[in-house]
This record gives sequence, C-alpha cells and structure tokens, in this order.
Amino acid sequence: MNFKEILDRAKKEAINEQEALFLFENTESSLENTLKLFEVASHVRNNEAGKLVRIDGFIGGVAPCDFDPPCGYCFRHLSEFELLTNEELAEGVKAIAKTGTTTVELGGGTSSKSPGLIKEAVQIVQENSDMEIWINVGPCLSEEDVKELKEMGVKGITCSLETINEKVFKKVKSEDS
Repeated sequence: MNFKEILDRAKKEAINEQEALFLFENTESSLENTLKLFEVASHVRNNEAGKLVRIDGFIGGVAPCDFDPPCGYCFRHLSEFELLTNEELAEGVKAIAKTGTTTVELGGGTSSKSPGLIKEAVQIVQENSDMEIWINVGPCLSEEDVKELKEMGVKGITCSLETINEKVFKKVKSEDS
C-alpha cells in the first residue's frame, strides 16, 4: 500500500478499513504524514458536511473516577479533582445557555457512582436550560443506563478512543482496556 495514493483516493471516494488502518499506522511516527492525513480528513469533512463549526459547552466534574492512576490526559493531573455541586452545575448551565450555545457536554469519570450522578446532572441541565445534552464519561455505563439516558433525551454519549495501538493505550489509560 502507498500512503499518498490512498490519501489521494480518499479525497474522492471511501477507502476500506485496511486502508484506513494503514493510514493511521503510518502517522504514528511521522508528523508530516499526520498533517497530510488531517488535511485530507478536513477536505472530506468539508465536502460531506460543509465548513461547519459547532460550538458546545463543556461542564466537567459531574461524576467521580476510581481509575488510579488517572488517564494520562485527565484534568485530575492538573489540580485536585472535585465534583461540582448541583448548584454549581445549574449555574454553569445557565451561563453557557446565555451565550446562545445550544449543546452542553457533561464530563466525568468512571466509578460505580457515576451512572446515578450523570442521570442527576442530566435532570439539572433540563431544569435549567433547553440545551441538547451529550455525555462524556469513561466505561461506566451499562446498556440499561444508555437506554435510560436516551429516554431522558440525551442526544449522544461519547467515549474516547485515544489510539488503536495497544501499547500506547495501556500507557495512557493503564486502568482501562
């Protein structure tokens, strides 16, 4: 496979899974290839969806995390991690809504307490705004939790896939799999 040929074709048509994996594998150690891939990805996005900029509000600290050590990119590395109170969450939601932002993402960690706290946070957002709600937490939600959040009106649940390289994943998220 040839990196440049696959990228050139990707601008015009869909590539297959093996070709996509090849592109990712060949960006791991090359900034130049990474930038070329981002350029083509931006081109495809613009052709498929237009030059769309979406601004979301983000409120972190709605659910605790038991991962020890925390994930390598987690903001708990930067300061003491404290959960927001319900009053702080309501205040944050109102402040974001005043900006005209239409979507809020609620972020938190992974623990046995997380699903209940996330559902409570969704209710607080709904009581204080009409914003669309997304959830961004670790792997703490059961299938039943996901169904319940959908019934509550949550529009999406994100789960980061930091890398498909198992060594890098283990280094960044040693408590996850």
